[in-house]
Formats: sequence, structure tokens, C-alpha cells
Amino acid sequence: MRATEFVESYFDAWNHRDPKGIADHLCADGTYLDIPEHSLRTPEELIVSLKNFFANDRHRYELIGEILKGENTIAFQYRMYPYGNDHKHPKQASYHGAEFMTLHGNEAYEITDYYDVPVNTQVHKYAKSGLTSSQLRKHKLRLDQVMRS
Repeated sequence: MRATEFVESYFDAWNHRDPKGIADHLCADGTYLDIPEHSLRTPEELIVSLKNFFANDRHRYELIGEILKGENTIAFQYRMYPYGNDHKHPKQASYHGAEFMTLHGNEAYEITDYYDVPVNTQVHKYAKSGLTSSQLRKHKLRLDQVMRS
């Protein structure tokens, strides 16, 4: 599968609130690493987590810029914003993130998700992610290096 098709399919699963469709992008022994939550999930754990997330939140995801492709890697930036664009959920309430995927054939062996949630929309559960400021800076620097290379 080509990188563009892979990412389009991935976004489609997110936008259709399809936990299994998202997890199906991982190989059976793949992992999903959510940096702000400081959590590492197997495909099965990801499905459970996303079912809970989608039960409480409805968002839209869109690609920002180009998809960066390496021999066995894909990196891209995205924006997530509340579904609908009315006065209660303006697009300005969106947040930005980036994902780095290590591929194994037509599946991802690892998906690492980096994102910044605006201060005014942070949920209490993110307040104690377990990552220190130093660790967050280290992850951000690593992502910047990956995105540049």
C-alpha cells in the first residue's frame, strides 16, 4: 500500500469513529504510543481506549501539509477540531499533532502520536501524564529531527 493511501485510510477510520478500523492499521504485535497520555497500547487495548474516547468526543481530523515518507516510515501533521463549525465549537478550538509510523509491509509496527492540547481545552486526565518537561522536550526534538530528515 502506498503511504498516501495508508494515511487516507487511517484518517477515514478516525473520522468515522471506527476504533477497529484505526487499530487495523497496526500489525498484530504493533503498538500505539500516545505521548501526551504517556500510554502504550496494543491493537486490542487501542480499540477499548478509542471506544471510550469516541463515546465522549466527536472530532474531525485533517491532514496538514505533506506526508513525509521514508523507506519504512511515514510522518505527517494533522489538525483535530470539534465536529461541526458552529459558535459552540469553532475551528479555532482545534489542536495540532504529528504522527510517526514505522511500517512493516502494509501495516504499521508502531504509531507514535505527538500533540499539544490547548490549555483551555485540557482535560484533567492529561494533567498527570507522567512525562517531565525534559522528556517532552526530548520527544519534541526527536520528532523535529525525524520530520526534517
